Amino acid sequence: MKPPGWSLNDLHQFHPDDVEEMDITWQMAMAAFRAHKFAQKTGRNKWFDENEWTVIEPLPLYGWGRDADGGRYISLIFGTNLTDVIITGNNGTINSQGSPWWVKYRAGQLKYTRPYLIELMYSDGIQISNLTLIDSPSWNIHPIYSSNIIIQGITILAPVKSPNTDGINPDSCTNTRIEDCYIVYGDDCVVVKGGWDEYGITYGMQLVLSLCEL
Repeated sequence: MKPPGWSLNDLHQFHPDDVEEMDITWQMAMAAFRAHKFAQKTGRNKWFDENEWTVIEPLPLYGWGRDADGGRYISLIFGTNLTDVIITGNNGTINSQGSPWWVKYRAGQLKYTRPYLIELMYSDGIQISNLTLIDSPSWNIHPIYSSNIIIQGITILAPVKSPNTDGINPDSCTNTRIEDCYIVYGDDCVVVKGGWDEYGITYGMQLVLSLCEL
């Protein structure tokens, strides 16, 4: 598939269901395009309307959603079964505008678990670097069931009272390196995870974290 230019007018030729076949850059472009078209059509911001979000299955390591029973809203940047993934920028900023999610979570108004900012599953060769991430609805960076990961030069910012806005959560991953990151958050800075209680034990994914520097 030869990508067109970065104009929103060029992206109409692709159906949204094709997004899983695209690389991470294309997923970001398509997410922006869909939000733009939704705002044009309805006058509302799709990022703030959870009813317009895709709901995916709970992670096997957790058994059910962390915020509520059942599934979870798909992450802003999401990929699965990928190889050689690079998400980077010249200290560019991704502002997730997560405060409406925090309000609805605290009020018990969400049917499913809040979306993460970046989640990569079953992937190998991941680099996430030189970005500023602001106000994620929940966790910021969540590689899971993945290997050979470098997370470097990341700034993560959220109010200290924002709910569960963890910085970096490598989950059942191998060969993970985290360095030169600055994190101000509403929960945990870096959490090394292996699932949740009996579900993590049953699933039995090994976790190896190496060369971790903060």
